[in-house]
Amino acid sequence: MTRGPREHARVPPASRRSRGASLAPVNVIIAEVVRRRRVSFAEFMELALYHPKAGYYTQRRTGEGPAGRSGDFLTAPTASPIFGRTLAELVRQLAATLGEPVSFVELGAGEGVLLAGVLEQLGERRGDVLRRALAVETGEWARKRIGKRCKGVEVTSRLSEASWPAGPVVLFASELYDALPVHRVTVLGQQQGYALAEYFVEPDGKGGLRWALGEPSTSDVLRYLREHGLTLEEGQVAEIRPQVRAIHAEHLAWCGSDAVAFVVDYGHISRKLYDPRARRHGSLVGYRAHALVEEVLAGLGIGLVAGTSLGYLLAKSDRAERLLSPYIVASQAIPVVAVAPLLIIWLGPGHLSKILISALIVFFPILISTIAGIRSVPHDLRDLMRSLRATRWQTLRLLEVPAAAPFLLGGLKIGSTLAVIGAVVGEFVGADEGLGFLVNLGRGLYDTALVFAALLVLVAIALSLYSLAALLERRALSWRGKEGP
Repeated sequence: MTRGPREHARVPPASRRSRGASLAPVNVIIAEVVRRRRVSFAEFMELALYHPKAGYYTQRRTGEGPAGRSGDFLTAPTASPIFGRTLAELVRQLAATLGEPVSFVELGAGEGVLLAGVLEQLGERRGDVLRRALAVETGEWARKRIGKRCKGVEVTSRLSEASWPAGPVVLFASELYDALPVHRVTVLGQQQGYALAEYFVEPDGKGGLRWALGEPSTSDVLRYLREHGLTLEEGQVAEIRPQVRAIHAEHLAWCGSDAVAFVVDYGHISRKLYDPRARRHGSLVGYRAHALVEEVLAGLGIGLVAGTSLGYLLAKSDRAERLLSPYIVASQAIPVVAVAPLLIIWLGPGHLSKILISALIVFFPILISTIAGIRSVPHDLRDLMRSLRATRWQTLRLLEVPAAAPFLLGGLKIGSTLAVIGAVVGEFVGADEGLGFLVNLGRGLYDTALVFAALLVLVAIALSLYSLAALLERRALSWRGKEGP
């Protein structure tokens, strides 16, 4: 088979990357690929995630694990104990309904944070609710942490290694199956007969890795596509996990017929997941953070600094106001939706363009609020500060900022909601991820539920920011006391 492009996703050699201990896992994985000469992307992903010494989930860690507040999963139990407590209450109610304790099994237990939260919530009722608690985790370092964190819990690397359960079982897995390796495939062009090809990873001869295309490494890929009635378009890329069904069936077989499986994972039905209009380049994305919130906060911060700084200048200088005001007003006459494509073209579709769009939409209300606030300071108080020989800095800190604070904080409340709009506009215009992208995707697929879900999250973010701004206003202006008689 004719091979396709080989350089478009090349991993740079170690000599061109930053030095340090963080490179060790990368070098180990590259060395393993060099030893094997060529691996499918599924095998490469297996190495990257589960290599005994260099895997993302299995390598030994000294601090927090890969999930949580400083990691990549916002829904991780380290982000909040609420989910673990809720799960404990569900298990307790189930045991009470059955009239006997259950065996609780967590697949992919990580460091045992969620399981510890479940056990803590059950407390003294644990013996009445749980007959047995079992944690399944691949990483040896993580299994040791589970043993220290969760007393009286069985820990194993595979469910099949544990003894068969007695009585009812609750099988729980959170974000487990979406972390399994995938086969990455595409459809070649007319010259290659529209054949299905699989992505492989091989050494590039320069210390790095590169893509290569070849025939599918397993017939399970074709079988999966046929069973789901899927036909990929020319050039479309898709990720496939044909092994998930067999793995899940093995887990259910271990549990027996008297069991409840509670699986929390990301996913879509096949028609949506493999729709070329939505995911022509596949759905394999590595998230380092949840971008929208960062874009909103960064845009709000830049707009706040720029608006207050320029607003103070215009409020203090009539000449600067006469010179700059026409340009500022003219800039606001141009819709942000019209400016956004230019920023995307100039700066690219990354975070910077979204942040600037958010800052642009926040800037004007903050500017106007600052001008109004500074000019609201009574002249007799300014005369008093001059009579006391106050410096400009003392006048700003002791008089102008406190007097203008109601205007400034009012502008902040408005800007906090507009920042969300700015970030979403940027995602509307050019993005392949984020809530704005989801709204566009739901519109194209006529998926009302997806659109409403994205809108509700946007509303929640906006309300949270507004509430924080309102709380800051109450705290900052508490010195004024209550108005009225």
